[in-house]
Amino acid sequence: MSLSNPVITLSPGASVSVPVTIVAPTETVSFAINDLPFGVSESYKESESNPSGLLTLTANASAAPGTYKPTIIIGSSGRTASLTFTLQVVAAKAVLWKSLSSPRLNQASYYQQLTIAGN
Repeated sequence: MSLSNPVITLSPGASVSVPVTIVAPTETVSFAINDLPFGVSESYKESESNPSGLLTLTANASAAPGTYKPTIIIGSSGRTASLTFTLQVVAAKAVLWKSLSSPRLNQASYYQQLTIAGN
């Protein structure tokens, strides 16, 4: 079993999909993930011809930023395999507007966008 990327980055309120490659003696496997952080859910869709598929992780707005180590566990024909990956939940960027005035613009106000990157 392998992931296309062993480090997955996700923002609260967003989803990300990652291909999962599974080599198994049967076309179907059991699929589970342990240790997902609060506020992050998963769904897994196998391909039609083999157990490999697409893992989608979704973080709701309350998902806490941090680095986590969830484990994927698959089972097939009485055997199990596991894979631990890194999940980074990063804070969403905040956009603030700062009011500025300029004597050259006849005291008219204009706004400057300030973007603050998350941790």
